[in-house]
Amino acid sequence: MRAAHLTHFRYMLFIIMLTMLPVNSAYAQRDRVSRGGGATLCSDEEPKVIVKLATSPTKYYKNYDARSINAIHNAKGGGTILGLAGGPLEIETRGQFSIRTLNGKACVQIKNIEVMLWTKPAIIIASNFKKGTCEYREVFAHEQRHIRTTRKFVREYAPKLRSEVKEIIRTSRHHIIARQDRIEDAQEELQKPILGRISQFQNKIMPVLQSRQAAIDTPEEYKKVSDKCEDWGKRLAEGG
Repeated sequence: MRAAHLTHFRYMLFIIMLTMLPVNSAYAQRDRVSRGGGATLCSDEEPKVIVKLATSPTKYYKNYDARSINAIHNAKGGGTILGLAGGPLEIETRGQFSIRTLNGKACVQIKNIEVMLWTKPAIIIASNFKKGTCEYREVFAHEQRHIRTTRKFVREYAPKLRSEVKEIIRTSRHHIIARQDRIEDAQEELQKPILGRISQFQNKIMPVLQSRQAAIDTPEEYKKVSDKCEDWGKRLAEGG
């Protein structure tokens, strides 16, 4: 089978999780403000912003044959998929609140924000191609190009995410004064617009990654890979 069709993982996930720890958590700092001393309910302290980059080792799956892979991922046809690459790409955000109370009122204030850009790459190679064969090596090499592209993208955009998050926090509301029985509502009101703006950043950068991945999967690349091995048809006929 000379006209082998390889593709990157079609279900590249991008998940945003914004988790503000609940008020009754040990991570929610609670203080009661005394009446004297001219103390104010809310402080002027800016939230601390931490942005981290994390990359998990690539996971490899070799227990699906080409027939199974195509039944799931190639409903529209257009060639035979021999390998897939991708995996979750997450922006996970956690926050800590400071809560100060006085006379039935509470200042609910964001104390810090930690954002992690985390990629968890995975490669699926059809089990028809045993390790050590020419076909296995070529499918593996092609899918590794997609993984390297994702890792490079994450390294490139981590500083941009850091700048974006700092700007989001700088221009967002940091605290709300609410009744003590509405603290959780205040937390939700603070975090919702932050999540929305991070989501906008997601929508902005994902087409860039998708375009770079699509640039790998060209007819010229498929032909180049196909021409390097002679037994595509034989391996596929043998099954997994």
